[in-house]
Amino acid sequence: MNNDIIKEVLSELIAENKNHQKEIIFLTKALETNTNNLQDIYMYLSNLKINIPTKLFVDKLENGINKIESVVAKQPKEILQEKKILLFPDTISNENIFRFLYKKTLQFSLIGLVIFLTIKYSSQMLTENHKYKQVYEYIYYSNDNAKGYLENLLKSFENDSISRVMINEIDAIKKNANLKSSQSHE
Repeated sequence: MNNDIIKEVLSELIAENKNHQKEIIFLTKALETNTNNLQDIYMYLSNLKINIPTKLFVDKLENGINKIESVVAKQPKEILQEKKILLFPDTISNENIFRFLYKKTLQFSLIGLVIFLTIKYSSQMLTENHKYKQVYEYIYYSNDNAKGYLENLLKSFENDSISRVMINEIDAIKKNANLKSSQSHE
């Protein structure tokens, strides 16, 4: 009995296996025919050439471009840019107020620094010129041989603007010296 049941079950499994193999063979044939059909469709589409009337599109594009060019040509050409320096502009928002204040503080401090350094170094140059004038006066009045040497030295630097100022001052000193010597001779 057990053998009969096992034989029956095995015969049913063999029959189902044969049916499945037939279905697999049918499906593989269907798959092959479908792939052949797809390849034919792909070949047809790759060889297909669509003739689009490009002249119509090109004409429409050229007409549109010509219209845009005519509108642009009618507009005024000059654009004036105005640049203003506003110390306290009205358009500052609360978010940008610190950035604005920082920029203005930095800007004014740099301007102040430049002015301060200009005044400092110009006054230093003026005091140095005064020292040179005192040395020249001392040498000019104390030694007669040095007078000719100093005059020749200054004449060699006549093109220099500082030397011209010094020459004018020296001429004034000479006039004062001549006046003092003429007063003492009288």
